[in-house]
Amino acid sequence: MKWKRGVHPLNVQQMRQLVVFALGVPLMVLLFLSCGTAESKNDQLAGAIGFLSKEKSLAKSYGSLLKEYGKDDINNYVKGIRLYAVAKAEFDGLIEQLKWNLSHGRPLEESSDFKTELNQAAEQRVAFTKFVEDVIITKEQGSKNPLAVAAVGSIPELIKALSEAGKTIWQGYSQANNRQKKEVLDSLDSAKWPDYAEIAGAGK
Repeated sequence: MKWKRGVHPLNVQQMRQLVVFALGVPLMVLLFLSCGTAESKNDQLAGAIGFLSKEKSLAKSYGSLLKEYGKDDINNYVKGIRLYAVAKAEFDGLIEQLKWNLSHGRPLEESSDFKTELNQAAEQRVAFTKFVEDVIITKEQGSKNPLAVAAVGSIPELIKALSEAGKTIWQGYSQANNRQKKEVLDSLDSAKWPDYAEIAGAGK
């Protein structure tokens, strides 16, 4: 085969370099995209667990408001403590049910127990925070406190938020290694609400 004047054939080494380059560029792009996808999924997992931690922080803040301003009316104070205790029990149950589903590889949409725990946790959390808003915050300040606005207010909104968080955690857990799975379970335990006695005893 004759080559046109001024055009030189590639030697073997050059052809190998060209092939490596042609294969390497797509591979590098895929690796970059996969790393970006992994980081995105990790961020989503952290955000979902963070939502549960935010609920814990919110509960503690409302419990502190109850402690600070609710003691003047003993009946309301006792009712507030009872509502907190019930909401805490439901959130503990939700987290334990989520951990069970994760450990046994059972998708949340197939778990009627998880749906039941989720609905009850949302209902009782809203019952507690609404009570503190109505009886404590509005009474003491005459208007809604900025803290109250930070809460997911309605039961349907909270059910949706908790459901999405649970699904994100399940997806992240199913793709994690053993060390990461343990970290997820430990983080879920850390998101459980403290006993009200701990809140009432704080600052003494």
